[in-house]
Amino acid sequence: MTSHAQQHQPAFAGSEATLETLFERLDVRLDAFAMCEIENSCSLRCDPVDSIVVHFVLRGEGSIDCEHGSFHIRPGTMIVVPKKLAKRINGMGPVLTVIEANETCPLVEGMVKFRACEQKADLVLGCGSVTAVVGEGFGLFDHLQQPLVEDARGELLPLLFNAILSELSHPGLGTKTIVESMMKQILVLLVRDHLQRRGLASPLYMPLSNPQLSRALTAMIERPQERHTLESLASAAGMSRSRFTHHFAAAFGRSPIDFLQLVRLRTGARLLRSSSLPIKAVAAAVGYASRSHFSRAFRSEFGVDPRTFRETQAETALCFEELEGASEATEGCAAGDGQLLVAARSERA
Repeated sequence: MTSHAQQHQPAFAGSEATLETLFERLDVRLDAFAMCEIENSCSLRCDPVDSIVVHFVLRGEGSIDCEHGSFHIRPGTMIVVPKKLAKRINGMGPVLTVIEANETCPLVEGMVKFRACEQKADLVLGCGSVTAVVGEGFGLFDHLQQPLVEDARGELLPLLFNAILSELSHPGLGTKTIVESMMKQILVLLVRDHLQRRGLASPLYMPLSNPQLSRALTAMIERPQERHTLESLASAAGMSRSRFTHHFAAAFGRSPIDFLQLVRLRTGARLLRSSSLPIKAVAAAVGYASRSHFSRAFRSEFGVDPRTFRETQAETALCFEELEGASEATEGCAAGDGQLLVAARSERA
């Protein structure tokens, strides 16, 4: 007979150390935040975006539809939508009005309010565009192909989301740091509950399930500046070059050397955001012999050179401090509770 302790043992029992390492190294950035208010007879149609979007239902019921199916949502439901996936967020219906989000309510750095309502808001969601990277190496949700849907357990997730809304409604010194810290807590809670249910079968855990690959992964993430080669990484994993390359590419979607370059560039991006180091020093700190080599690789990955990236990030940080002023000055928007309130145009379905 199965004991009570066995029945409640986590599906990933024995892998707690790996998961703790994942959580400790998880870096979460909140790139944008929005409120979505949808009437039962309305639907918000969203084009694919090149970022992970997290939705949390604060009030009401409805559904999120995409090519993978229709997902019912209710208070406490949390949905992580993969990159480049089009979706529609629907009220309970019947849907009579469709709002084109990309035309009237762009998700920009800072926070806006999508108001897909002709009268009242029946469905209210908090929506965040996030970057969640483990140790600058790989995105926590890189292997997610379809929406991850979980119902919140307990009161902590609603409290955290409401705390983010409160902070962004009255931004001030440290707002960006505060909300990103809370978003990390939200994602850790989500992943923990998800793994309790799915265990090692989860696409979130699969890349970390091979201890041999994990050793090579750790070497790249913790020491990106070292002169790693395919031979040295394969040796760290205890595999032949060909076997290591095959298994690594299957787990992470790119070759070990391509992955190493991504780690170095993401680490460089973090240093550009968080420090005043000269670009040449940043390049050396992440394993590049010259500034020019680093700049070429950086532009290829991020679409801009390191200097422009640093300037853009500095401007982004100011968004959280200037939300109240921006809401008063933005043409076509009405200020409300320190947020941007955007009235959406609609078309009949």
